[in-house]
Amino acid sequence: MKYLLCFFLIISLASVFGQGMEVKSFEIDKHDLHGTVYPVLDANGDNCALVRIEHNISGEVYLTDVEVYKREKKTDNILYFYISKHEQSITITAEKYLPIKFKFKQMLAQEKVYVLQLYGSEEFKNEVNYQFEGKGDFSLSSEPDSADISIDGIPSFEEKTPYSFKDFNAGIYKISLAKYRYETVDTMIVIEKDEKKNLTIVLKPLFGNLSVSSEPSGCTVLINGREKGVTPLYLTGANSGLDAGNYNIKVQKSGNHINSYGIYQETIEIICGESVNIEAVLPAQYGSISLSSNNIKTEYEVIDQDTKESVYKGKNIEKLQLLTGSYKIKADNPECLPKSKTIDVTYGSSEEAIFRYLESDYRVFRERKRNEQMAFRDFIYKDNLGAMQIYESILGFIASDSVKATTTLRFATGDDLTFMQIPLLARLTFFNGEKTAITYGISLIGNIALATGSKLDGWIDLVSFNGGMIFHSENYRARLHLECDAGLKAAWTSFEDTYTYQSQKITYGSLNFDSEGNRTLEYPLQWAPVDLSCTYEHYIGGSSFFMLRAGLLYFCIVGTDYHWYNKSAVKAWESEGADKPEPIIGDNLPPEPYLEGFKPYFGIGIRF
Repeated sequence: MKYLLCFFLIISLASVFGQGMEVKSFEIDKHDLHGTVYPVLDANGDNCALVRIEHNISGEVYLTDVEVYKREKKTDNILYFYISKHEQSITITAEKYLPIKFKFKQMLAQEKVYVLQLYGSEEFKNEVNYQFEGKGDFSLSSEPDSADISIDGIPSFEEKTPYSFKDFNAGIYKISLAKYRYETVDTMIVIEKDEKKNLTIVLKPLFGNLSVSSEPSGCTVLINGREKGVTPLYLTGANSGLDAGNYNIKVQKSGNHINSYGIYQETIEIICGESVNIEAVLPAQYGSISLSSNNIKTEYEVIDQDTKESVYKGKNIEKLQLLTGSYKIKADNPECLPKSKTIDVTYGSSEEAIFRYLESDYRVFRERKRNEQMAFRDFIYKDNLGAMQIYESILGFIASDSVKATTTLRFATGDDLTFMQIPLLARLTFFNGEKTAITYGISLIGNIALATGSKLDGWIDLVSFNGGMIFHSENYRARLHLECDAGLKAAWTSFEDTYTYQSQKITYGSLNFDSEGNRTLEYPLQWAPVDLSCTYEHYIGGSSFFMLRAGLLYFCIVGTDYHWYNKSAVKAWESEGADKPEPIIGDNLPPEPYLEGFKPYFGIGIRF
């Protein structure tokens, strides 16, 4: 009952005395152009309306429960508040006074100034208890956020916006919002019992923003004579923005072609909370070069000496526009040695680079080209005695020179044979002209054959002679080699005795005596094949050539005294001295196991 009576007394006093403050009048001032001369935008981008409060209160006066976009104190007793024209009421608070809420009778107009006469009663101020009962909620935010909040009378309070006063003691609180390089805001908030309120305060920046771009980009920006960076440059926000004032801005080319562009200068004014954008166009300074020659095959390359980049490649040209600076002009002609000149291009100049070729230029070029070709030919064909060139050394070929080709060949038995050609050779080369040469040499282990079945094990081409002719390209970096390789010594073949005839194991060969008089079965004697080949070789660096090789092999057999024998009888004849077995004669005997006929092949490789 006691609290209810107290609450009724406060309400009664508020209605009579305006809670210690009273609004005497509220009207528009048509002669005050403050809102037109100094407009401020609200959150919607509209110009604010202004409420000019004239009061007799000794302390600070604030508006709460509305977003104040700017608070301007003209004198101790005159304040300007910029608020949105859409606000319908304001709550006025002052130190040691209870707040008073004032409703507008009509919608406010933007840029207009409304005068509110406020009277505070000193007698009532001293008698009223300003502590409210209960607790309430109040959400406080700022733009930008992370502003430090301080509350008068509560030194231990340290929070940042946005902050929610949850279940906070009801009352009137004087607060301050502070943020680096923003104007500190002092205001009052009212937390009422069981009420939830929100307030957003827009902080006024104490800096302005500057952005500088340029054409070309990458130019140096100087502000009041101090270098600040290169374009595009952004000096924005609390960390980089500029203080209010006048600044001399200078933009000049940096890096390459510093003297090929003009300088941009401007004096600007930075206003807190505003942005200045500068788009600096530096005038380029050009000259020109004309390129010509008495040989229409001449091609040019113009190299910028500042950037080391090529700025032109092509034929004769009139007045090639270039930035001022130094340029190297290279002239290449397929019939002459290259030439070059360095020319300085100045602003507005028209320079000429004329390249004239004389007969001596052509002669020197032909002689040098021939010497280079001969030197390369001597490099790939090592010098030898008797004015002959030997194609690498024997040791070099044993270690490195190889062309590998694999293919298959049918036996007379019907089985497949896979062979690999690995020529390890020495070759003598005789040049019978500038671009042709005759070769001959010897091959060691020229061919190796491996059977895919189990009947014939293999065969090796041990030694063969070769001869041929080489045709070279003009620069000796490509050549065509026609060659014939003929085997000089026979190779041996062997096979597994897995053939049967009439349920008997049989073997194939000739019954003879070896050099020591021992009985032995000799397998068929196979000639090394004749190899006709064509090889294309292309130089790939060092002394190496990439090779494509195609050829044709011819196989033949030596002798005809080979027959089928009973394997057991042959073994008894060899080891036990039994009588010499007779050859098996019949219609259904297996084919004779030997190689004969022609077989093409193809291979790739590298010749070192």
